[in-house]
Amino acid sequence: MNSPQPPQPEWTGQPAPDAWPQQQWQGAPGGPAGWQQQPYPAGWASGPETPVRMPGTVIAGLVMTYIGGGVMVLIGLVLLIGSANSEFSTAFASGLGAPREALSFVLVAVALFVLVFGAIVILPAVLANKGRNGGRIALTVIGGIAVALNLISLVVQGKLGGLLSTAWIAVAVGLLWTGRATAWFQYRARHRHPAG
Repeated sequence: MNSPQPPQPEWTGQPAPDAWPQQQWQGAPGGPAGWQQQPYPAGWASGPETPVRMPGTVIAGLVMTYIGGGVMVLIGLVLLIGSANSEFSTAFASGLGAPREALSFVLVAVALFVLVFGAIVILPAVLANKGRNGGRIALTVIGGIAVALNLISLVVQGKLGGLLSTAWIAVAVGLLWTGRATAWFQYRARHRHPAG
């Protein structure tokens, strides 16, 4: 003779626990049981919102910027040194169509402009290299000015030499504004050390 069974509790709104479907969960290290953790791309700490390493596009854009600024500084120094040589001054100024009386002045002015502009390009690149969005914005403004000057030179003088530098500037600046680059600058702004 069987002994009477105790009454079963009544479940409202949900099936009884033994009626729930049984699932085989595979836990992932570092996550709750059953969580299928997907690996993130290299350089992302915990998903697309938190990149930690500088993206390749930012590296490429900054390298191009350093090269461009460095070349300008080098050209400025060569022109400044060459201004002491009368033959060099004459050849350079005559190529610009400058009067003979203003040879040395024109050459020194051009040399200083190129030298200073090259230095001005490098300074915000250093800031952008540290993740400062202001450096990226400054490089964009400077790049826009340089492209405008190149286009004016192209229209006025009809010389195609500025097209290469215009393309170089456009690519360098464009690389700093890709999606991953923008995410990196935003991440750096949110996680910047007070002394950084």
